[in-house]
Amino acid sequence: MESAKGKGTTFTVKLPLELSAPIEKSVPEKASAEKVLTRLHVLVAEDNDLNAEIAAVLLEDKGIRVTRAADGCEAVELFRTDLAGTYDAILMDVMMPIMDGYTAAQKIRELQRPDARTVQIVAMTANTFAEDVAKCKAFGMNEHLPKSFKAGQLVASIAGCGK
Repeated sequence: MESAKGKGTTFTVKLPLELSAPIEKSVPEKASAEKVLTRLHVLVAEDNDLNAEIAAVLLEDKGIRVTRAADGCEAVELFRTDLAGTYDAILMDVMMPIMDGYTAAQKIRELQRPDARTVQIVAMTANTFAEDVAKCKAFGMNEHLPKSFKAGQLVASIAGCGK
C-alpha cells in the first residue's frame, strides 16, 4: 500500500501464477539476493508513524531486520551507541523534528568509528529536484529515494549493502 495525502492510495496485489516455461538463471540469482537481504539490519529514521510502519513492513517482508528512530537525534544516538557494524543501511527521512535528516546524516558521518563513513544512508524525501539530491549527497547521504516510493525501490536502495 502506498498513500500520499491529497493524491490518493495505491494498493498492490500479488497473484500467484505459474510460469509456462522454466526460468533458468534468474531463480538462483534471486534466491541468492534474498539470502543477502535476510542478513541486513536497517535503521529507519522517520517521524511519521504510518510512513515508518509502511517502510518497516516492506523491509520485514523481505526478511530485513528493522530498528526505528522517531527523529534524527534518536537515529544518531542509536547509531552511536550500538556496536560498529550493527546497521547495514539507514533510511533517513529528511524533514523530522528535533534534528532533520541532513544534520543527522552529517553527524553520523562525523562519528569516530569505521562504519560511520561506510554505512549506506538513503534519503527519503518528497523533495526531488536536482538540487535536493545534491544537498542530500553534500550532507553525506549515498542515495535519494523519492516519496512516495514503491517496495522495489525501497529494497533496491539498500540491496547492495549485504555483509
